[in-house]
Amino acid sequence: MRRRFRDRVWLERTVLRSVNSRKLHERPLVGLSRQAIEHWRAENGISTESQLVDRIVEISRSGELLIDSSRDVFLDDQDNEITESLRIQLQGLESELQGMARLPLGDVGTADV
Repeated sequence: MRRRFRDRVWLERTVLRSVNSRKLHERPLVGLSRQAIEHWRAENGISTESQLVDRIVEISRSGELLIDSSRDVFLDDQDNEITESLRIQLQGLESELQGMARLPLGDVGTADV
């Protein structure tokens, strides 16, 4: 359980650093809870249909599976699948953020963010 909690903390820090370090949005993302993500989206005027927001929500859901103790019976097989899925999702997040960084500054908040 401890390892999975540390993995969840690592995941949250990784996502927050990736999103906030680029300074693409005025307000920083402060957590991976649904409420924190929605607040960040609204405060920054990001579209409700944003692929970026959808990607962050999906990463958050996958991270929750890492600390779900009710699935201890399936730990080995599922942990490997979830970890691989998260790795792919984090790579997608990085790619999307890099693409956004190339947009002209005025387009960052209004593009399909």
